[in-house]
Amino acid sequence: MVPKGVGATRGILFGSRARGDYIDSSDVDLVYLEGLPYTEEEFERLKQTSSVVQDALTYGIEIRPEP
Repeated sequence: MVPKGVGATRGILFGSRARGDYIDSSDVDLVYLEGLPYTEEEFERLKQTSSVVQDALTYGIEIRPEP
């Protein structure tokens, strides 16, 4: 869950924990989102060049704030 007071509209868990191939000592990869700070063109470029963005879009698990 996204903690109250963070100000994000949602979060995405990604990386090994989202893919299910983690080990006990794996870290947690989490990004909190509040809007999209990129133009559509910039985001399309990021999708092609950023392995973090590719991983989050492919395997990411969306989480939402607590009600």
